[in-house]
Amino acid sequence: SGYSALMTAQGAGAVAGAFLVAGASFRRGAEQSSIRSMLVFALALGTFAISRSFPLTMAAAFLAGLSLLGVVTTVSSLVQLATPEAMRGRVMSIFMLAFRGGMPLGNLASGWVAEHFGVAIALGLNAGSLALFGISFWVLRNRAAET
Repeated sequence: SGYSALMTAQGAGAVAGAFLVAGASFRRGAEQSSIRSMLVFALALGTFAISRSFPLTMAAAFLAGLSLLGVVTTVSSLVQLATPEAMRGRVMSIFMLAFRGGMPLGNLASGWVAEHFGVAIALGLNAGSLALFGISFWVLRNRAAET
């Protein structure tokens, strides 16, 4: 019952995220929005990793579903908008190869860490890596905007 509750919380978060993305003005600030969503996902994943309270874990799962959907849909849309129409199919196929193909490799590495050091450590490392990438993107985006 606990696992199904967590999956429900994540699914409800994804639905809420879909409504938020659908209702947002996409043209202005989409890059910043995707980076913010990435950082929120990192926070939710980190909270999920260290939480020992079921209500807090449920909230983290909801927030993870919401923010992950925001990242994935926004980045997919940005890639499509930045690509010339004649190249869109090819670019999206490479994007999906990197996105979908990279996940099993990351899962393999995370599984190894979880097996040897524990699930909380694996989730914490994933959250920390994601936060590091998100902060790097944020800094690079702000530097590019200044020039």
